[in-house]
Amino acid sequence: MQFAIYINQPRATEWGLNLQQATLFAFLYELPSWATCHIIDGVSYYRIAYNKIISELPILSQHKDTIYRHMKALAGLGVIEVQQQGADILVRVTGKGAVWNREGAGDPALGKKSEGSEKNPSKLGKKSDPASEKNPTYHNTTYPPTRSVNHHPLSPSTLEQQEVEEYIRLETDRAYRAGEIRTSRAKYAAGIRKQVEREGGRLTPERRQQLELWRNPPPTATSIPSHMDAQRTQEYLKSTCS
Repeated sequence: MQFAIYINQPRATEWGLNLQQATLFAFLYELPSWATCHIIDGVSYYRIAYNKIISELPILSQHKDTIYRHMKALAGLGVIEVQQQGADILVRVTGKGAVWNREGAGDPALGKKSEGSEKNPSKLGKKSDPASEKNPTYHNTTYPPTRSVNHHPLSPSTLEQQEVEEYIRLETDRAYRAGEIRTSRAKYAAGIRKQVEREGGRLTPERRQQLELWRNPPPTATSIPSHMDAQRTQEYLKSTCS
């Protein structure tokens, strides 16, 4: 069972997702960090089974048909692409869905300060009787101590946490494509996460620069001067791609 799920509420509102769809998409968004990758026509898809979704998200549903309907709805909204492969499905987050964790989402009207509420607060909440503090109604009521649970130990900033997770996901995907992963995608991602933690829990300028390049890749077409021979052409291509 997945312990915690991050839902970008402004983005979900912007896309018109209900709570179940947002929960499922938040789970699918993290597939590149641990699921098996399949390259189809040069595009990365990630294998997931309906039973796996049910076991990881029991709060969502216990029925495959319900998961299928939510998956179909997400595909209809253009945030994922799905291909059926036997009992499993192959899922890819689209360009629209890839901005799930980026800043600037949602309706600008959301979260505005309510007008007049500070100047004219409601009359609710009268001052309690002074005697009630000394002689409370429930004498035997005790409260457990509050525990601080840190689900995101990488950084105190939510935006920085999102950048770190996005960087780990994209770096793991890049390493898998390049054939650099010798263990598993999950272990590779865990190793990157430890490196970031040692660097202070946030992206270094170099990592952030790489993240921006992944977000906004340069044009792939390269113009090669006609006078170059084969060897110089290779050197030129290396210098432009480095």
